Amino acid sequence: MPIFIRCLDGLKKSVQKTCPHFYRKLLKRRALVKYLVAGAFTSVLDLFSLFVLHGWLKIEVVIATTAAYLMSLGLSFYIQRVWTFNNNDNETVADQAGLYFLTVFINLTINGSAMHLFVSRWHIQYMLAQILVGIFLAGESFIMYRFVVFHKPAPRTVSGPAGNSEEK
Repeated sequence: MPIFIRCLDGLKKSVQKTCPHFYRKLLKRRALVKYLVAGAFTSVLDLFSLFVLHGWLKIEVVIATTAAYLMSLGLSFYIQRVWTFNNNDNETVADQAGLYFLTVFINLTINGSAMHLFVSRWHIQYMLAQILVGIFLAGESFIMYRFVVFHKPAPRTVSGPAGNSEEK
């Protein structure tokens, strides 16, 4: 993981130095940019695994797709939680993991069903089909992760005397 972070830091510094205006625009959408970078990284792992499992080992496409998807999950959870959404709260990690894996289970069901439809019924090449399905799932997942799974609630306040709010 540190190599991944160091490479990204180097890229960040390079963009900041060579394209400061573009860099400022990216900063406004930091979570989305990080999500896309982390997603691209885990997608490459997913596609490579699918290629090995189905392309080389000739495992049936839906089973290979499912296995490849599952292989990238642990790394994806860690990257999204810690790096993308800056959520290191160890008290909520179990709840986050539960919501994350529920989202993943739903996405896995969508992924397998869509791959069956695209490959078996519509005869779309399996790698292209996985890319198309992956793009849809990436959008849906960002919304779930940002606003549900890794959402940081606002600090609770309690009213003191004369209606003054104090952070709890």
